Amino acid sequence: MSELSEKGQKALELVGMGYRVFPLVPGDKTPIVENGFKVATNDRVQVCKWWTQDPKANIGIATGGDLVVIDVDRLPKDGVKKVLPNPWIEPVSEKLESLSADHVVQSPTGGFHLYYRTDRALRCSQGDIAEGVDVRANGGYIVAPGSEIDGRQYRELEGRSLVDVKDLPWLPAVILKEFDRIETERARSKAPKASQTPRNKIRVIEEGQRHHALVKEAARLRGLGLGPEALSAELHRFNRERCSPPQDVEDVDRIARDYSDKDANEQWSLKICNASEIEQEPVVWLIGHRVMRGALNTFVGLPGSGKSLLTMFLASKVSTGRGLSADKEQWPDREPANVVMFTFEDGMGQFVRPRLERMGADLERVKVCDSMQKGEQERGVDLLRDLPAIEDAILEHRPALLIIDPVNSAWASGKDQNDDVQVREVLSPLKRLAAEHDVAIILVTHTNKRSDVSDAQDAASGARGIVGLARATYLVGVLEEEDGSKTHYLCDLKVNVRAPAEALKFRVRADSKSAPDAWVEILGTEPMSATQFLREKNRRAKATQDAKKDSKLKEAKDAAIEILNANGGRMFSQLLLDLMVDKRDIAKRTAETALKELRSAGTIGTGKERVRNGKMWTYYPDSIPPEVREDREDREEGKAG
Repeated sequence: MSELSEKGQKALELVGMGYRVFPLVPGDKTPIVENGFKVATNDRVQVCKWWTQDPKANIGIATGGDLVVIDVDRLPKDGVKKVLPNPWIEPVSEKLESLSADHVVQSPTGGFHLYYRTDRALRCSQGDIAEGVDVRANGGYIVAPGSEIDGRQYRELEGRSLVDVKDLPWLPAVILKEFDRIETERARSKAPKASQTPRNKIRVIEEGQRHHALVKEAARLRGLGLGPEALSAELHRFNRERCSPPQDVEDVDRIARDYSDKDANEQWSLKICNASEIEQEPVVWLIGHRVMRGALNTFVGLPGSGKSLLTMFLASKVSTGRGLSADKEQWPDREPANVVMFTFEDGMGQFVRPRLERMGADLERVKVCDSMQKGEQERGVDLLRDLPAIEDAILEHRPALLIIDPVNSAWASGKDQNDDVQVREVLSPLKRLAAEHDVAIILVTHTNKRSDVSDAQDAASGARGIVGLARATYLVGVLEEEDGSKTHYLCDLKVNVRAPAEALKFRVRADSKSAPDAWVEILGTEPMSATQFLREKNRRAKATQDAKKDSKLKEAKDAAIEILNANGGRMFSQLLLDLMVDKRDIAKRTAETALKELRSAGTIGTGKERVRNGKMWTYYPDSIPPEVREDREDREEGKAG
């Protein structure tokens, strides 16, 4: 490690925070390696090898998946080489706050890279949001801090340095609206105009409708008596000619196989029985009365809520069989059992093992997976495509608990998480596995991007089927106390097999929430539902925001008086405003509000003196002079008259 160049050390630091990196030509943005960002990795050995071979190589970060970067460039001035500030992000300090840009890198040319998280499949774009504003998402990359061009560095803004990918702020609603606008415009531009569309023109089947259309067509073809080969050929032709873009070939093959196996003469009928014939099934809890066996359990996690740590804590309890006693929360001891964990956001060696070890898990009983493999090839897990492999793992290891964290990262390709029907297509097979093999399955999912959610039912990302299919759904969140400490909560969101229970309180113990040896300490319980939690969180956030606004307003007032004093107590109004904004980095609106309130309080005023195209502010440190007060009263009476 110590022999690596400064850029190599920076690349390793970025890998440790969850970014996938690759080398660029020294002093340039061009990839050195063949296939560029496609070979980006978080493998520390490979990173060391690259920067040992090219110590001065610049660093590229592959975007996509959870990571999206908004690239704001400066604008050219009418063909002249000089560039101007981009109005999309001016004034910088105010715009960064409004865009929730907590982590920013400035380019050598004065542009800005704004780093965010997202759970939407976003595409790269250039200038679609605004002139000089590009999006680096799926299929793209960005130059990392520590790189340099013409001797000038990409540098992290003070107080806005990069953090772990999973701790980046979610892409704000104001930018998501722009993406929605762009997609709508693209769809409209592709759609044929009504005046040019013949009445008999075949309807194009778009994303979100393709799977249903293919299933319907396969059923029609099978009803006509087509054999497997003919049905497959016709279904692929239908996919090529009607679907835009065409559905994945593997999905079409799967549908063709399913319907080739069906009896063409088979008739569906309702399965009806008397309620008295239904066999009663007892509710069996794996962990306390929180995690149910033979069912889906969903954890909806707010950013930084400790949801992954909590699932590791539960895995440690199941693997050792140790119970728990904390206040009203009592978990009895049980027989140790195996756990299968699918984990896609935390490094296996950097975080997963140290945390499990710190929480006392039986590491031999915890089976961990983060990808699929075939020989030396690897790819991500697909919940539909790889369902047989998941079932094989259950049959082999016989786990009592199976965790998928987060389920969004293993979502079936081509399936829309915002479409309730498609969500149920993906999760229903998992529900069946849970029931057939008596395993408790925990699905960890993200919250949506709305910051004003007050009803917990609207908190989960995607369609409501993610919550609806689960027998027990919880909201995992964190509240910051007045002393700066943080209390985490596991709150009932929807548990339809028991009465509402008090929220489980816990604390994350570590130097920081991303520390490799972090662990969970259960504090007890507190009467609080998921909806009550969200409302309390919103109330505290508003109080903090109001306090911050008041603090900034006070700073602006102090700055105004200080500037006036430094200039003999009198100053042209526009000059005072400019000095507050440009020299003291105060938002213009805040500066104007501060001057207005100072005048209302009688701290500053204009007197009878008039200045062309403006006014002259005068500071009254003690009280308003009588002549100014009289002048003001005369003017007020004139307005009233």
